[in-house]
Amino acid sequence: MNSHVDIYRYVTNGTFDSYLFQILESKQKFISQILSNRSDSRSCKDADEAVLTYAEVKALCAGDPRIRERMTLEVDVQKLKMLKSSHQSQLYRLQNDVRRTFPEHIRTLRNNIAAYKLDLATLEQHPMTPQAEGTALFAPMVVDGTTYTTRKAAGKALLEAAKTIPPGTHSAYSVGKWRGMELLIVRPLLTDPPNIQIKGAQTYSCEMSDDPAGNITRMANRLEKLETYLQTDQSALENTENQLEQAKAMQFQPFPQEQELAEKTARLAELTQELSLDKKDKGQEQTEPEPDTDETVVSDKAPRRLSDLLRDAKAAIMGRNTAVPVRNERIKTPEH
Repeated sequence: MNSHVDIYRYVTNGTFDSYLFQILESKQKFISQILSNRSDSRSCKDADEAVLTYAEVKALCAGDPRIRERMTLEVDVQKLKMLKSSHQSQLYRLQNDVRRTFPEHIRTLRNNIAAYKLDLATLEQHPMTPQAEGTALFAPMVVDGTTYTTRKAAGKALLEAAKTIPPGTHSAYSVGKWRGMELLIVRPLLTDPPNIQIKGAQTYSCEMSDDPAGNITRMANRLEKLETYLQTDQSALENTENQLEQAKAMQFQPFPQEQELAEKTARLAELTQELSLDKKDKGQEQTEPEPDTDETVVSDKAPRRLSDLLRDAKAAIMGRNTAVPVRNERIKTPEH
């Protein structure tokens, strides 16, 4: 009904509100973890803005200002510990990149670049020339010992060679040569079409079809991309070498907030100790017995039994009778 509303939360000092907001705080922590929708890391934050709000409200319900400070410190220390853990994980990744990942990648890129250069030199020695019956470029191809000078004839020969290879094998069978490189055919699965591989310093593969001339076009297009592959790997090599230098400079950097973490951790431990002692003192005060205000005298001797009192009274009576014999006189016994 209204386009804008204000929501107020009222809490009372020293009431059950503190416990209620503590429950909300605990719930919000794991709910935020589940709903974060993050899959780029193996750790998630323990608190978000809503958690901080609940924690502050819970602290407001407590009368002691040290409780509010302690809860704020708990959140800050937790966040700093998470940042430190993330920093250490980043350092471990950088050290692994410096020691293994980047060197291996650089070595692979350099090998690829050297192979592309050799293959480009081989292609220059065996160029494509125009065919007699058309304008399409072609270089002579040897298939099963026979040399073919046209695309159509060479393509048919490759299809016939592929039929002789048993399907379902992962081995590459050599069937000829083209432009100074070896030709191989692979039939990995029964239902999949065969693949033709052009093997020089590197191996370049493409899928075969039922079109004889189309297979030759695919092979020619694949080799024409060697210059692009070379430029791509050269650029990747330069970037990887720069990343390696940066990682070397950053792999041992200390945590920038280490001093803040140490100070807040020490203060948190101090507050925790103080609050624990206060609780202990209050507990002792409640358990100490109240002093007795009645002026009673407590005897150190154990209470006497009735039989003992009667025996003493009888002995006293006998003693009186012995000392002063009196007849017809009543003797008053001591009260018991």
